[in-house]
Amino acid sequence: MGFASNDITLLLFFLASKVCEKLTDILLSKSLLKDIKMISPRFQTSSLEALHSLHIIFAPKHTAFGFLAMYAR
Repeated sequence: MGFASNDITLLLFFLASKVCEKLTDILLSKSLLKDIKMISPRFQTSSLEALHSLHIIFAPKHTAFGFLAMYAR
């Protein structure tokens, strides 16, 4: 008892559609989308933290500088 070409094609299509559905469910899950959103550069604050670090180095809060001194820095 063997399978005809159409039977195998139909079986592969059915299996592929199930796999496709599962993959789509995984990729579109709310938790994965939220995690991807958190690792995207738009939501990262490292560049802002680096800028604040530079401000602290070149203009420490415990020292008062005049406008021209700050402009020169």
